[in-house]
Amino acid sequence: IKKWFWFILDKKEIQKFQNSFDFYYTIDQENAINDILNDMSKQKPMERVLIWDVWFWKTEVAFNAVYNAIINKKQAAIISPLVVLAYEHYSKALERFKDFWINIEVLTRFESSNQEKIVLEKLKNWKIDLIIWTHKLLSENIIYKDLWLLVIDEEHKFWVQQKEQIQKFKNNIDILSMSATPIPRSLNMALNWIKDVSILQKAPDIRKWVETYVSKFDEN
Repeated sequence: IKKWFWFILDKKEIQKFQNSFDFYYTIDQENAINDILNDMSKQKPMERVLIWDVWFWKTEVAFNAVYNAIINKKQAAIISPLVVLAYEHYSKALERFKDFWINIEVLTRFESSNQEKIVLEKLKNWKIDLIIWTHKLLSENIIYKDLWLLVIDEEHKFWVQQKEQIQKFKNNIDILSMSATPIPRSLNMALNWIKDVSILQKAPDIRKWVETYVSKFDEN
């Protein structure tokens, strides 16, 4: 069992990262980022749920946590329930961290066994700062050099067995769960303060509102 580690908050470095973003944060985003960074600096594991709709930049909020982990010389991981979403996160991470010399890898079932072997070796020897993966990331035979932050995207899409595997991480590292529609159990724990919660209610200025239509079923 790891001895607990709490992150040192380097405000200048975090500000430099935030200034590199192409848009302005909303008040809710700033508050959520501050909540998460404060959690990471406490002498206990973070267990926070980040909630609201798509295109509210939940990923950008999470990237602040990832950057904070990496400048503290710790590894971070993003786990996705879907392969296509894992590649989307990988593409966003490469673009977002392109000026910060961060080693990022993605691993899904589409990578060859040889490529998987290379990535796992790099992960074990700390040649990867951020790993983006599907549920295979939770396998017991995965060796991390110093993993201290796990970001779970679309938490509601993981199966019960996978959630039990995630539980094994929770005593040792900080956990940030993101979801537009959190499962009732997670939402109930957040509302009862068993888990902390951050809500992004204010949409970014550039976001277009989603229009929902209800219509009769038509096979054509």
